[in-house]
Amino acid sequence: MNRPKEIVRICKILMAALVGVFLTGYAHAETWSAVTWEKLLDFTSPRKSISYEPLKQAEKAWSICALYPHLKDSYWLSVNYGMVKQAKKLNINLRVYEAGGYYQLEQQRKQLQACADSKPDAILLGTVSFEGHHDLLEEIAKDTPVIALVNNIRSDFIAAATGVDWDEMGRRTAQVITKRHPAGTASVNVSWFPGAGKPGISSTKLSAFKSELTKSSANLLKTRYGDTGKLIQLSLIEEELEGGTAPDYLIGTGVSAEAAIGALKVRGLSEDIEVVSGYLTHGVFRGIKRGKIIASPTDQPVMQGMMAIDQSIRLLEGKPYLKHYAPEILMVTKDNIAEIDLECALSPASFSPTYTVEAQRNAETKSN
Repeated sequence: MNRPKEIVRICKILMAALVGVFLTGYAHAETWSAVTWEKLLDFTSPRKSISYEPLKQAEKAWSICALYPHLKDSYWLSVNYGMVKQAKKLNINLRVYEAGGYYQLEQQRKQLQACADSKPDAILLGTVSFEGHHDLLEEIAKDTPVIALVNNIRSDFIAAATGVDWDEMGRRTAQVITKRHPAGTASVNVSWFPGAGKPGISSTKLSAFKSELTKSSANLLKTRYGDTGKLIQLSLIEEELEGGTAPDYLIGTGVSAEAAIGALKVRGLSEDIEVVSGYLTHGVFRGIKRGKIIASPTDQPVMQGMMAIDQSIRLLEGKPYLKHYAPEILMVTKDNIAEIDLECALSPASFSPTYTVEAQRNAETKSN
């Protein structure tokens, strides 16, 4: 059977047994494939790929408080699913807050303080701001370990981090264009919708995207910032389509890509303008499958949620843990979509936002 050169198994949980071990009747432990950096939240530091064995159970019913920027799209919903899944597996308590959007710094600051006041054992912070919580974290971190979740943040008071290099996400997105239109070929026009453009978060992705795009024949017409709510992104796309020079490509967040499909169809432009997504959502997956979206990188948000829970419990129990790790970033295209395993990339269609997981007091004890 011929398989694409690109690695397409998004969920990299390996459950196979080694042949020799299998013959003796003992199954090989579950492992995750991940990338780890030498320095916390420093993506310029040396990195390496590893195989990582997650915990089978926690020593006690720890309490974790998690904060998300929002639950407006299926990206953070998938992070939520991964965290809930792993919290239930380890039989711990989980409380989730969501700020309502990347412009809701004051709301998240209030939630962060409320989270700390509830005296959790650890806090997982999916921040809306690179530095906006610095003063609060200086006090909170004295009593409670804070782990960075998905988004980059100033590291002074951060104990550990689960999250990919967003520069790499930006580069991988731009490479869709550089491969199609290398420098020296006929020029094309690109419009870019990177989200809120928050310093240290989507701004780093934007910088890497622009840098990579210089290797192509593309002209970046306009960069339109906005919160990742679907109506806001649709409005930005409509403004771009009603402007002067027409783009050949609309590139942006998962929400932007989803909105672009409908906007192009209404205007009869689906054959003239193509769409690229900066991350994978359920709608983006369907769009790629239908040929409406060319490609998308995925940082496996379900797996990030699972990894963050595992990391926090290891830290609390004094067990060896990686200070900063994340799943591998993989590309999804129409050529490989039939072989994609979504278990660690997207939440099930039936899953809805879950804000509380309570440990089962009489849960059966399992040997580790």
